[in-house]
Amino acid sequence: MPQAMLSRSPPPTRPAGFIEPCLPTTAAEVPGGPLWVYEIKHDGYRFICRRDGERVRVFSRNGRDWTDRVPLIAEALLALPVSSATIDGEGVVCDERGLSEFDRLRSAVGRRGSRAAFPFAFDLLELDGEDLRLRPWDERRGAGPAAAQGRRRRPTIRAPQRRRRRDRLPGCLHAGA
Repeated sequence: MPQAMLSRSPPPTRPAGFIEPCLPTTAAEVPGGPLWVYEIKHDGYRFICRRDGERVRVFSRNGRDWTDRVPLIAEALLALPVSSATIDGEGVVCDERGLSEFDRLRSAVGRRGSRAAFPFAFDLLELDGEDLRLRPWDERRGAGPAAAQGRRRRPTIRAPQRRRRRDRLPGCLHAGA
């Protein structure tokens, strides 16, 4: 049987503005050394959030447009004082204790227009037309909060202190911004 017939649906075409996210890889042990950092997994859906002027789109990690399923995330993007931005993050729904709950998220996005899902941003990939993916990770990370407050941040590079962060993740740099 040809390989293409093993799938029930054809692979999605990647929409304009979509940047494929870096995905975690499985390992037997946690990497050690000063070049590694970690991020908390919030038990949500991975999203690439794209704003270009007044147009906002929220993509699943596979490139499907979920904007109408997560209007609160779309509104948050529109509220940013920027002309364009591409953010890699995770959409979550929390319970009464503030803990993310995947079943609530799945139910919320199933009801198109649910206002329960909100974003946790990991990385700022593009800001006001500038592709930031080749910049050091901690520089991009610092630019996100500054952009949300309406100011551009060009942090100075400081000498590493207790631990350094990996400057680039070459396997995660994909064309398509």
